[in-house]
Amino acid sequence: MTIEGYFPDMAHDPIGLIFSGRSKITAKVLLPSLAGTIDGRLVKVQYQGERGEPWGGNTKLKGTVVFQSNQVRISLSHIVSEQLSDPMLFNGSYTLIGATTCSDRL
Repeated sequence: MTIEGYFPDMAHDPIGLIFSGRSKITAKVLLPSLAGTIDGRLVKVQYQGERGEPWGGNTKLKGTVVFQSNQVRISLSHIVSEQLSDPMLFNGSYTLIGATTCSDRL
């Protein structure tokens, strides 16, 4: 499943803070199935930048991906340590379009 979105560029100086832009990020969510409830431990996410360059790393996930009718709800977190997790950038509810892509969030 592929999800695309735009995220603010990081500011590295005071000028960048005022005039920062946004970058298109694609998340390729690799799932064992496109039906039912999927445990986050079975999911892999590969992020790519606008030119297809890898963005971020593949980490262990926890949470769920739930398919219901023509919708999917993503509720995943990257596991940073046993006590700390970071919510995935693309968490939310989506309407499915075709077999492998999602529309904007509901």
